[in-house]
Parts: sequence; structure tokens; C-alpha cells
Amino acid sequence: MSTSTPRTLDMEHSHALARLAKERKRSRDLEAEVASLSDRIAELERQKLDLSDEGFDELKRCSSLLHLRREEARLSREQGDEVRYYAKAAGTLFSYYEMVDKGIKHYAPDAPDAPDASVASDASHASHASHASHASHASHASHASHASHASHASHASHASHASHASHANNHNASHVVLTASSNSASAGSILSYMSRKPSCSAASLFDSYVHRVNQTCASSVAPLCCSHCGATTLSLCTQDGYVCCDACNTMQYVLVDHERSSNRDVHRDVASGNSYIAYKRINHLNEWINQVQGKEATEIPDEVYDLILLEIKKQKLTNMATLRKAQLKGILKKLRLHKYYEHIPHILSRLSGIPSQLISPELEDRLRFMFSQVQVLFYKHAPVKRKNFLSYSYCLHKMMQLLEKDQYLDSFPLLKSREKLQMQDITWRKICDELEEMLYREQDEQALLMDLPNMLREATSLRNARVAPTHSQRRVVLHRILEYTSRNDRVVFGGHAVHSALDTVGDDQPPIYAAEEVAVADLEFYSPEPVADLVRLCDLLNADGHKRVQGKEAMHLGTYTISVEFVRVCDVSHMPEPAYRSIPTRRGCVDGVENVRMVTPQFAMIDHLRMLCDPFTSYWKLDRMLPRILRIQRRFPFPTFQQQPASQQPASQQPASQQPASQQPASQGVAKVLEWAVGRSTLCAVGEVALAFYEAATPDTVPQDATLVSSAYADDLAALRALFPNDKVIEYHPLVDLLGRRACFKPAVPRRSGRRSSSSRPFLTLIDASGRATPTSGRNADGLCIASVTFCIVSALTIAFAARAHRHLSMADAQDRLVDRFSAARLRGLADTTVADITSPFRDTMLVYVGIPMSEMARHFQGRSHPWLVYTPGRKCRKDDDDGKHPFEQQIGRCDGSVARVSDPFKAH
Repeated sequence: MSTSTPRTLDMEHSHALARLAKERKRSRDLEAEVASLSDRIAELERQKLDLSDEGFDELKRCSSLLHLRREEARLSREQGDEVRYYAKAAGTLFSYYEMVDKGIKHYAPDAPDAPDASVASDASHASHASHASHASHASHASHASHASHASHASHASHASHASHASHANNHNASHVVLTASSNSASAGSILSYMSRKPSCSAASLFDSYVHRVNQTCASSVAPLCCSHCGATTLSLCTQDGYVCCDACNTMQYVLVDHERSSNRDVHRDVASGNSYIAYKRINHLNEWINQVQGKEATEIPDEVYDLILLEIKKQKLTNMATLRKAQLKGILKKLRLHKYYEHIPHILSRLSGIPSQLISPELEDRLRFMFSQVQVLFYKHAPVKRKNFLSYSYCLHKMMQLLEKDQYLDSFPLLKSREKLQMQDITWRKICDELEEMLYREQDEQALLMDLPNMLREATSLRNARVAPTHSQRRVVLHRILEYTSRNDRVVFGGHAVHSALDTVGDDQPPIYAAEEVAVADLEFYSPEPVADLVRLCDLLNADGHKRVQGKEAMHLGTYTISVEFVRVCDVSHMPEPAYRSIPTRRGCVDGVENVRMVTPQFAMIDHLRMLCDPFTSYWKLDRMLPRILRIQRRFPFPTFQQQPASQQPASQQPASQQPASQQPASQGVAKVLEWAVGRSTLCAVGEVALAFYEAATPDTVPQDATLVSSAYADDLAALRALFPNDKVIEYHPLVDLLGRRACFKPAVPRRSGRRSSSSRPFLTLIDASGRATPTSGRNADGLCIASVTFCIVSALTIAFAARAHRHLSMADAQDRLVDRFSAARLRGLADTTVADITSPFRDTMLVYVGIPMSEMARHFQGRSHPWLVYTPGRKCRKDDDDGKHPFEQQIGRCDGSVARVSDPFKAH
């Protein structure tokens, strides 16, 4: 029969010192690891644009591990603080070691140095005390050397004071022993006995030490005291859940356990000393759930771990992470430790250091609920002679299957006996059949899922027929708006324009809108005077008798929306007059209204392709827009340009040695720009620089111009002005939401008369990203970021449209030619792969983005000073939305005064 070594305060103190030293060493190791992780993260951040998928995964792992190691280092520093330890334990340690030195069992702060009479009368006790004092001399010396750091005073001079303080602070928690001479009978001796202060035993000092250091009380009795006066005379009111102090009447609210003898409590038979737990099925289910997660509080002896590790060493298993449950079960079976089978997850987690598989609290609650349902029906469907419940592992396995949590199935094995398994399957099938009949059977679920599209169509039909504005009202509103656009020559875009264009093709594909969806789809059109159109349309709809007509600004900058009965029916987007005249349009019929002016499908592709390049604000509608993109590009491809002879090719496509002399300064400027742009994280190249990357051009092919997109437009423009102080810079306003603010640099070429003139073609165009992130597919040989090929095509189409608005037809033709060459290069590059291949530079997925994106509303409010416009017919606008105070002014053209302005329509209205 083995006996455990008694715990003494001296041993606890020695272990505490070793633990403090271990924590300090661990803290230093963790701080070194934190420094190493910080250096690695900084290295990965510097090459973030060139990181592969493995690099990004490593960056995420290092960041998570850095946060964890910092927290561990902080905890280790706190746990290894020696000063804090002695500040808590110094008084108790002084009292204990003084008692040991004097060889007494009980220590009184003001007692004389001689031992107590009752102790001194026993010679054997004195001998034992002397032996204890001698045995603990080394530990006492260690204590004295350490305690001097915290108290800064000698043990001899302050021992009495420290012991007295320790006794006063722990008087209520410590076990008090009063000693007196058994032969004292006189009044003087009684008075001296009554005036003596209580002494402290070694057990009470041990309890005080544990309470101070570990913030727990090792004593078996923990008296409940009043928080106000410290009295222990408290009265408990279980109905209202509070205790009341009989001395000062202070009330404290407490948690009352009304099921004190619940089935989860362990009851001890006083006579036999045996423990038992009342049987309850839910308790066994909880035990299974906890055991699988390694959460049970079972203390497995160290001897078991030693035997397992010895067997693992015999089997030459060097990596504990590869140890599996089946292997561990075989080892336990070989060692005849069958009773530890149920603790395999806990043992495996302790040996490998890998946490056990966790089950979420929500899933645990779901399992308990399902288990309670099974219990109700078990006796109804169980065999007649069966009394025991189903296997808990079997039940949990089946419930995990029903919940489609297959990752947990290995943790709940089925029965090995085929007969028993078949019997339980029959019972389980009957229980499930009855439970399914309560709500939905399996065939009902399948039928509902298959009929879900019909259910949605039925709900939509009912809503359109009964909820205002109804389908018929929406059709009347749509016809009124279409008549207005046709009469005022407004340009319709969006779904209705694409639907009309594809409807004329007559292919076998389904239309964009079904017949019943045409009237309920909101209409979108461009206008050079959107606010004036908004006011007129609101007044027309209000005059027609529609209720709750309102016009207001929308989320996108320059867009206004009209609603009827709080349902959006129309969007009016601003397009400045010069650009409005340049929109390529076609005439057609929309929902029975003839001669409606609409954008061409090729122009609609500009807005559609931008969605592929903007995953931050546009991907929510990509599921319905992507089929439109694919159908448009099949039925209405971009026009191609015939390859010109070498003598008629643009200078940008000719070798540098064959370029005209007048274009050579521009080439020099481009080379200077590209050298300056290398390594800048805010720039991304499009245009001819990007085309050279995708066409893998030869080194002697020098681009004639460079087009860069900047996420820090103001800073990069200032740097470029300083780089080219003598060249002319022309800055243009943004082209609504299609093209951001841009600056064109033109080289100054000296004339014969000595004066300088600027060439007609800019050698550099800097475009503001306008709060959007630019997708990139890699870097060129010089290290410059190159935009994705789809973004390059969109940029070329947009710049061509802006050039036609400014009457720069040669530049527009050059951009159209770029679109043709980008498309041809893309087809050649995707000969053996697709746009979804992450290794291809022509991909449209898994791209790296330059710049920090902003939401549409944030871009709208950036630099905004005027109030939000809201117009309601027949009602005076609010003060902050006063018509005359809304400074609607949009510009197109140069920023130096050569701009086309739109005046405030409210002042003319």
C-alpha cells in the first residue's frame, strides 16, 4: 500500500522558486520567438505583391502565432515575477521558519523564546522539533536569502512583526489553536491565559500560504463572512436568494442551488466510504461528449503514461503527431489497460500536444435535444425483452450523420457485432420514421427543395398582384418614363437596353427578363440634366395619381433615383453634355414603346466588365451579370482593326531606331517615367506598357506613351511634376463614374525660332483610381505592377470614349486598336488554359490588388459639402434640402478653365 509524501510549506516554497525560475526562462524564450516572428512578418510584408498562395498562408500563420506568443510571454512574465511572490508570501514564510527554528508546533507572535510548557514537558517532542529544525536548515537559509529582496530587512529583526501581520490578516481563515498550562488554577494564571494571543499551527500557516500564493484556500472549511463587518452569523433566505448578516443587517445576493442532491453530484456513503452517482441517461451522454473532446477531469496516473511511452519507444514511433487512436488502443490492449479505452482522446492529446477535436456549444445543445426526442420513443419501439437503452456511441454516430457532421463519425464507433448492430438499426429506423412524421419526412424535404423555384415564382406573383405598387401600376409607371425618355431623347442603359438588343438577335437563349419581369425591372437612363429630369418625372407621376412619389440622390455619385410607394422605379445618371453626345446608341422598342434611344451592347460591356475587376463592391450582382457578359460578347463582339503595314503603324509599335525624330523625346520621357515608377506600390500600368508585358515584346520595342493608374493620385502627381518641370501638364476632370481624374504630360519640343511647343500626343497619362483597388496579375521584368488584361481592356475602352468626347479621334482610334491587340494577346495566351487558371497572367481570378478600396457611399461623401437632395412633389423641401441650395454642378474637360459646366436646374426651373 503506497502512501503519498506529505506536503509541507517548505516543499511548496522550494517548488514555487523552481516554478518562478522556469517561467522567467520561458518568458525569455517566448520574447526571442516574438522577435523572430516579427522579422519574418516584416520580410513577407515587403514582398506582399509577389507572394504566392503559400506565402500568404505563411503570413497569416505568422500573424496569428505572433499574437499568441505575445500573450504567452506576458503571462509568463507575470507568473515569474519574484517580487510579487514574496510580497504575498513573506509574512507567512517568516512565521513558519521562525517556528521551525524554535522547534515548536504552535507559534505565538509575542511568546517567549522558550518552548511552550506542554511541548517542553515531552522529551520526544523536543527531540522531534530539534530534528525538524536541523532538517530544514538549508531550506530556511534559501528562504532568508530570497525574502530579503522583498522585505529589505533581516529575518531576525522583523520576524515577530511579519508573523503578527500574517496572523492578523488570516485570523478568520486559519485554524486557531489555544495552548495553556494544564496546571494553572489560580486567577492570575487564568487571566494570563485569557490575555494571551492565539497561536498559529503549521497547518494554519500552510493554508495561509496556499491562500495568499494561489488565491485558493486549502482548508476543508471555508467560513462565509459578511463583506461589511466580517461576522460569520449569516441567515440564508433560499426563496429570495440572499443572505443577511445578523450583526449589521447587510444583505448579499447569492446563487442558490435548489437541486442540491442532483444526479450529477457525487454522494458518499458515510458507512462504507464508497462513492456513487445516480443513473441518468443525459449524464452518460454528456460524459461521451466530454470524453471525445478530452474535457473529462479524470486523473490518469503517471505510471500509465510511462508504460505507454515505453511501448511507443519499442514500436519506434518518433513523431507523436502521427499517433492515431487505433494505434493507441492497440497499445492499451497490449498493456491490458482496457479501462482507459474511453480516455483515449485525452491521452492522445496529452502525448501529442494536439488539441482534441472540439464540438461547438450549439452542436452540443442540438445533440442533447435530439437525444431527448429519442428517449421518449425508445420504449415504444424497443424489443419486448430489451431493457437497456441503445448504445450511446451508436446514437451519437447516427445523430452526427443526420446533421451531416461527418468529421465526427470516427469519434463514435459503431458496434462490432452484426446482429446487435442490425437490431439497433431496426429500432433507430422506427424512431426516426415517427419523428419524421411529426414535421417533414425525407420525401417531403426532397419535394420541397425541388419545388422551391415554383414557390418563389408564386410568392413573386402574389406580391406583384397585391402589394402596392402592383404589376399593373409598375407597367403604367414604366410606360410613362419610357415616353418621357423617347420624347426628350434620353439614353437608356442597363438591363432594358441589353434585353432589347438580345431580343433582336433571335437566338434560342432565354431573354434577360421574362415577360412578367419587364414591367417590374427598374429603368436606367443617362441625362445631361439629371436633377431637372428627376423633378419633371416626379411631377408627372404625381399628376398621374401615383402615391408617395419621391426623388433623391442614390448611392453612386451623380445618380438619382425615383421611387413610387417606396419602390424604386427609375435611376437617372448624370452624363456631361460633350460625353452625352458621344455615347454610341441605337433605336429600338422597349415594352411596346417605340423609338427609344439605348446604348449599344458594346458600350454596355464597359460597365459589365468593370464588375469583374471590382470584387469589393460589385461581385454581389455578378451571378446575374456574368451570363449577360458572355451572351453580349458572343453576339456583339468588339470591332477589330485591320493590321496596317509597317510604314503606317503607329510609332509606339515600331522599334526605337525607326521612330521619327519628333517622337524620340517622348520615348525618352517614357523611359524616365518607367524608371521612376519601378518599385512604387501605388502605381499600376495599363495601355502600351501593359501590352508589351502581355505580348512579350522584344527589348528594342519602346512604348511611345505610358498610362499609369495611381491609388495616391495627389502625391504621385506632385512627384511627376517635380520630375518633369518643363513639360506641359493638362489635368482633366473625372468622367462621371467611368474614369477618374487624370493628368496628361506632353513633351515640350523646341521649334526653329527658339520657342518651345508641345506635341499633340502625351507621353504620360496618370489616372486617379478614385478609391478603387486595381487588379494586377504580376510584374514586368523591371518590377512594375501590370494591371489584369480585363482591366486594361476596360481602361482602353473608357479612355477611347473620353477621347471622342474631347474630339481627340486619333487617340480614340489608338485605344480601340489597343483593345484589339489585348484581345488577340489574350486568345494566344489562353490557347492551352482558361481564365480561371491561377498560374496564367491572363486570369480573372485570384488577383492581387493595389490600393485600399472604398465603398460607393464613402466615395460619394468624399469631399462633399452640399446637402443630400430629396425632392417630393407637392411638398416644400426641408431646410437642409432646399432646392436653391443644392449646388449641382458637374464638369468635363480641363481643370484650367476649359470646362463644360451644367448650371443649377432648380434656379431655372
